[in-house]
Amino acid sequence: MNPNYEDPRIIRSREALLAAMANELRKKSLSEISITGICRNAGVDRATFYRHFEDKQDLIERGIAQHIDHIIGRIGADDKNSSQFKKRLDSLFVELDEHRESLRPFFSISTSAIFEDRIKTVLFDFLLHNRIEEIIFNSCDNQEKKILPKAITAMTSSALFGLIKYWLSEKPEWEPHYISVIYQQYISAGIISFL
Repeated sequence: MNPNYEDPRIIRSREALLAAMANELRKKSLSEISITGICRNAGVDRATFYRHFEDKQDLIERGIAQHIDHIIGRIGADDKNSSQFKKRLDSLFVELDEHRESLRPFFSISTSAIFEDRIKTVLFDFLLHNRIEEIIFNSCDNQEKKILPKAITAMTSSALFGLIKYWLSEKPEWEPHYISVIYQQYISAGIISFL
């Protein structure tokens, strides 16, 4: 059996719980939302909820991180050249735009540092898989090559999180390609100023 195989019923339950939570967040504040209400809207019982998540905060933190990780996983990272990175960055924003309505409620609420750290980790991995660290590494002198690439990658993943959160929560009607270009310009300006 494939070690990455996940029963489709488990996936459907988790997605139904995420959709129910997003629906609840559109109508109520986080403190007004009950697990019973989430389960009722998802069409699952409380035992199913607790098989997937510890509480509402865990649903938000792990669920959205997994959802974004799944979106990023569909983009792929086969070719490591910079033009491919730009295409994948465009694809990331296109995918996020397609899921914008389901993601927006989660980014519009006040979230914990754990939620932000989980999303930033997913984005950090996306940037590393797309060899941004290698691009930075090749621009550094020998002394800087020890820590600077990872530090800059961490800062750029935080900036990417901030841009996504602003875009999803503040609702500017920017096209995905426009956001991708803004981020690419930020990366270029940031790397140049550090080097």
